[in-house]
Amino acid sequence: MMAFSPTLDAPLSREVAAASFDEVWQQVRDSHYDYERVRDDWERLHATLRDKAANARDREALRLVLAELLSALDDSHYSILPEDIMEQGQAPANGSETDSPGAGDPGTAGIRIALVGGQVLVTRVEPESPGARAGLNPGMAVVSVNDWALVESLESLARLDGERDRRWARTFLQSAVQDRIGWPDLGRTLRLGLADIDGRVVHVEIAPEATPVQTFRAGTLPPMRFEFDAERVARNSGACIGRIEFTSWVPALGAALQRALPLLLDCRGLVIDLRGNPGGVMAMMMPVAGWLFDEVTTLGTMRNASGEIHFRALPRRVLSDGTAVAPFAGPVAILVDAASASTSEMFAAGLQGSGRAQVFGTRTPGMALPANARRLSSGDSLMYVVADYIGPTGARIEGGGVEPDQVIVPTPETLTGCIDPVLLAAFDWIEQRPAGFSCSTTKER
Repeated sequence: MMAFSPTLDAPLSREVAAASFDEVWQQVRDSHYDYERVRDDWERLHATLRDKAANARDREALRLVLAELLSALDDSHYSILPEDIMEQGQAPANGSETDSPGAGDPGTAGIRIALVGGQVLVTRVEPESPGARAGLNPGMAVVSVNDWALVESLESLARLDGERDRRWARTFLQSAVQDRIGWPDLGRTLRLGLADIDGRVVHVEIAPEATPVQTFRAGTLPPMRFEFDAERVARNSGACIGRIEFTSWVPALGAALQRALPLLLDCRGLVIDLRGNPGGVMAMMMPVAGWLFDEVTTLGTMRNASGEIHFRALPRRVLSDGTAVAPFAGPVAILVDAASASTSEMFAAGLQGSGRAQVFGTRTPGMALPANARRLSSGDSLMYVVADYIGPTGARIEGGGVEPDQVIVPTPETLTGCIDPVLLAAFDWIEQRPAGFSCSTTKER
């Protein structure tokens, strides 16, 4: 899942437009996980929309017709990905990742945001980051990003009918804002309008810094940015709690996690922060979960017309250097929000449903379908669903999302007065303390 803004294009021939429509229609007919459910509408739409698609004179017009077609499926992960989006982060010829920053590459401002209620709130500002030097603080509301005034987008979101549609729209909007603020282009000034807790608006300019962010491609799916962080947090009680955060589920996650584990395995508990994580390679759930279970455990089931595939956590007992370890046995907390989608939702549902973890934060969007992508004659790509996903309790995650065990909605007041109310609630649970016991932490990198 990803958010994007379509681009305008050169004229498109009738033959290419019609071929692209046929490719989308045929792909869904051949690969939908429950085609009998959608057959009647799908075949009717072929008759009513094909000529409209063939008459599209550029790719933007064709995208609108194809979006109308795909909306009839009422599932997430069906979308048209513009060619320029698919070309972002292309790997060099001799590798699968890019990690040498230059002009136009993503930088960092050290800022994290979340869409809470009707506001986009700053939830974290890294110490000594460009955002911190510009005077940003948690609890501020973002009102503009460069030339994008957010008020119209927020008002449009509020007018949407249907709770699920609003959740999905919130996910796309939060991801779009985080992408612009979290990874602004190097060499370009990031201009933000911000309102403080009293409603006073200030405007700041931030020069992004280079970041070790990596860009990965998994098969035919869009590029994914990957950052990983792990820390020990020493609480006032003397307890050590491990915290892991990563921005997407990509193959590099396995090696990064193994490097961090020796730092964390002796801690009392573990927090896995999936807030803002849009998903990625779903198979990565299994090796990650393997460090958290002492016996084989089913995380969920992928189903389509061909059958079922069970995703299981297999206990892992040896690090890559041959060191023997026991799977982590302490309590596990998972943090989620409106932009924790796809593989992040599946992982949270799997650990919650198996009783291995407690989930904290706000409800996830319910965009949890395994997907693939294929290139169309137009040059754009179709993201399409290949299966449904059922959690370990038998509940379908798509549409419903993951409901946290402790629902914690950050506010400007709590973000201003505490380091991170969701994270601290997880710490309190791990330490079996009353909620809100302490806002004091010390980090050990």
